[in-house]
Amino acid sequence: MIDATVLTIWLAIVLGFAIDIAWRARIGALNFSLIVHLHAIAYTGWLVLLAVQVWLVRTGRVAAHRRVGLAALVLLPAMLVLGPATAFYGVADNPYMPDKWIAWLSVNYTNAFGSVALLTAGFLMRRNPAAHKRLMLMGTIAVT
Repeated sequence: MIDATVLTIWLAIVLGFAIDIAWRARIGALNFSLIVHLHAIAYTGWLVLLAVQVWLVRTGRVAAHRRVGLAALVLLPAMLVLGPATAFYGVADNPYMPDKWIAWLSVNYTNAFGSVALLTAGFLMRRNPAAHKRLMLMGTIAVT
């Protein structure tokens, strides 16, 4: 079940961004700011970490899962900063959103802070496997 959830998360992200990237490539607009690149690295890093962690548990490598999971201590603060910052700069550079920026940013900020809260709780509950698994998945889905 969890493997299917991770696959679904990956498919949603890849397909969602592939459409935008293909459209931008078609019109010659594949120019992204540094904040977007950093955001993509951090959030892709999170998805890679999630997939690796699931694989480690599935293959019985729980000790390695615990060691590798410490990468979350770097990724969570990065995501907390880069998600909202990328959303803010996306609005600042978008002339088509002058009257909708507060609503759009509120959704992005709520998702970023809510997901990091769930993921942090999941990290803190790592000694309770059932709670840890559910919180990590809910946090990842929230950020997706």
